[in-house]
Amino acid sequence: MTNFRIVLPATIAMIVVFAMHVASHTALADTITFQDGVESYTGTADAYLSETNSDSTYGSEVTVTIDANDNYNNRLEGLLRFDNIFGSGARQIPLGSTITSATLTLTTDGGAGPGDGARFHRLLQSWNEGSVTWNNSFGGNGVDTNGTDALSSYDLDTGYVEEGERTFTMATTSLQAWSDGATNHGWAMPSLGGNGWIIDSSEDGTASCRPKLTVTYVPEPSAFVLLAVGGLALLLVRRWRK
Repeated sequence: MTNFRIVLPATIAMIVVFAMHVASHTALADTITFQDGVESYTGTADAYLSETNSDSTYGSEVTVTIDANDNYNNRLEGLLRFDNIFGSGARQIPLGSTITSATLTLTTDGGAGPGDGARFHRLLQSWNEGSVTWNNSFGGNGVDTNGTDALSSYDLDTGYVEEGERTFTMATTSLQAWSDGATNHGWAMPSLGGNGWIIDSSEDGTASCRPKLTVTYVPEPSAFVLLAVGGLALLLVRRWRK
């Protein structure tokens, strides 16, 4: 005969585990979008570095130019960051959340045509949009993707990019690290080739053309949820004992 005094506690444990899974991974999933000028968000920083014009800053340009070798044998590296996306405020991702997916929408400038695209490496050093240059940042020689200035691994390889708006699916590695407490310095964008890629920046006059980050996340279970699940378990145990 089945020993119900063994089976029932196991069943209760399974119910509790399932309830916690549902509460923390399904019901609370949310998606949020960050784009300058949309729903009061103004936290995008973007710029590019020029090897030839190594003391010039390009943080206020309406475009970001990325090129491994332009007409002047010049490397151009892009930078992109979405500030204030994690925290406890309205329209922020709570710290400690599990990042389940992310997409990045960028518009290739209409006057530039298609380009070779770029890889997006998580930056490990700080930079200021208004003053960053090839010479004064990241050790004075552009961004090294060797684990010092930026990680060698990358969240996105765009490949060749056609003109117009494109949405790319990103790895969630950087976003998860920032959710877990790492400082958000954004991404470095070294070029994939000598056919330069020009994208609209956060200074573009049309809000819909500006960089857009969309993130789906699941917050950590709240204390209320954990108490509710614990209360359910206690109630089931008491009923079982009767």
